[in-house]
This record gives sequence, structure tokens and C-alpha cells, in this order.
Amino acid sequence: MKQFTLFVLFLISLSVVGQLPFKSELRKYNEGLELVILRNGESLTKSDAIGALIIVINNDSIDSAKISIGNNPQLKEIQIYNGNQELLNYIASLQLPNLTHLFYNDFNYPTLYVPKLLTIEHLKIQSSTLVSLNMTNAQLDKLDILDMELPNLISWKTDKEFPSLGLIELKAPKLNYFPIEQMPQIVQFSYHCSLTSLPLNLCSYPDLNYISFENYGPIKIDSCFKKKVKSSVWSNITVYDKQFGKKIREILSKDRQKGRRI
Repeated sequence: MKQFTLFVLFLISLSVVGQLPFKSELRKYNEGLELVILRNGESLTKSDAIGALIIVINNDSIDSAKISIGNNPQLKEIQIYNGNQELLNYIASLQLPNLTHLFYNDFNYPTLYVPKLLTIEHLKIQSSTLVSLNMTNAQLDKLDILDMELPNLISWKTDKEFPSLGLIELKAPKLNYFPIEQMPQIVQFSYHCSLTSLPLNLCSYPDLNYISFENYGPIKIDSCFKKKVKSSVWSNITVYDKQFGKKIREILSKDRQKGRRI
């Protein structure tokens, strides 16, 4: 797992569901890679120089997307907009040896099964329609960053342990449980959920120093975790009585408390 003192995850909301993003809004995550952007069914021939590929799916362009990805097994970053389960399965079947970053944006279906992705270090899933997510067979042992924006998610199945996971950004306000039980390398953890109990083993992670929890509904906070939040860097746990409701409790890190007094 890559060690870092503070990783700021820039979340770029590039589109409204049902409306394709403008080409000028699309950008690669890894600045050092040469990027190609495909829209309107365009396809890409073999090009060894290309490291990042963004594809905006519309109409019947899944086949063109498959051709473009299949022609370029050297890809390190793939971003898909408006993709489907078929395309994700195809990407996984290629077993691209260098692919470390996979972003699946504007997924417009209620269920998603994440297939085996052995090389992925950064996985992003964004969908306003996804209700059920199954990651039990993904084998994400190298995953370092998990970024999910899923406002209607209520069911999430996944492995209990992620040995390399260092950062989580989870926006799933209807989700009432957190299925991961072991994240020994976690450094930064942010969630917006309606959990009925806090994620397990939070106090056992020595590198967890950046915490931002927003919980919609009452939740028990033990003394150990209170101390951890207070001693962490610019951290908080804020509890509301419900989503869009009133704040009923908040614990801040010491540096955030000082910042409020300035």
C-alpha cells in the first residue's frame, strides 16, 4: 500500500444523470499519462503511447468501446461513462496487466456485479440508480483507493478484508451497514451513510489519522473512537437525526476545534 500523510481526493462531478458530460469536463486522473477521449461511437486503433482512455457510451457504442480497449492492452487508466455490466465484464476478462485505475461513472442500472479485478488500485463507482452492489468475487487485494458515490445504495456485498486499502470515500446516504471488517492499511476514511453501528475495528488501525464521518441517524460512539477522532488530523464525526435532518451530535479533532475559534 502506498504510504501517504494526507491524500486529498478530488471528486469531480462531471455530469448529471441522463446528460452526457461535455468533452472539456472530462479529464484524466493520472497527469503523466497520454489521454484519448472517445464519444459518439468512436473507436481507437492500437496506440502504445496511450495510457489513459475515457469513453462516453451512447446509443449502441458498447462494441466500439470493446474494440478500443481490446486494441490497447497497455492501458493504465480507464474511465467509462454510461457503461453497463457487459462492458465491465469484458474489461475484467481482458486481464489488462497494467490497468490500475478504473472509474465507472453514470452507471444507470439498479444492480452491479464487480468481476475479478486483480490489478486495480483505484476503483471509482458513481451511479444515482444503483441499489445493489456485489463485490464478493472482485479479488481487490491491491486496492488502495475506493471511491463510491451511490445515493440509492442499500445493499453492498463484499469481502470482509481489504489488505491494501488506504483511502475510502463513500457517499451512500441510504446504506445502513458497512461490510468491511479489516482494513489494516487504512489512512483516510470518509463516509456519508445511515449506519446503525460504526465500522468494526476502527481503533485498531494505527495509520487511520484522517476521518470524516457523516451519519444520518443515531449511532453509538465508544470512548476509544472519540479519542481517535479528537487526536486525528482535521477530522470529525457528525450525527444527524435523519438525512437532511438536524444535527444531534458532533465530535471534532482538536485542530478543527481550534480552527472554529479563530
